[in-house]
Amino acid sequence: MKSVNAPSLQRIIAAVAKAQGLSVSDLTGGRRQAHIVKGRHMVMWVATYYTPATLSAIAAALGMRNHASVLWGRDQIDWDCQRAADRGESLHEWVRTNCL
Repeated sequence: MKSVNAPSLQRIIAAVAKAQGLSVSDLTGGRRQAHIVKGRHMVMWVATYYTPATLSAIAAALGMRNHASVLWGRDQIDWDCQRAADRGESLHEWVRTNCL
């Protein structure tokens, strides 16, 4: 899924912020309300699968200290995707529509 024409991390952050009704500073700040954390996880998931950015670069773009949080966030959305697939929904389609 990664391509040469991959969206920038800033574009992904802005698209997820808009779609989730958050601000960019919500996603890049330290607040830990559930809806903000879910948005941050979505950024991690999209960036991991659709850009060549390293886990450390994704963490830095979100104001985080290291890559381990990116792995955890990505895995959270992977689990959500599996549950959505069971309902016939696709997060990949949302990404193609809103981020690419």
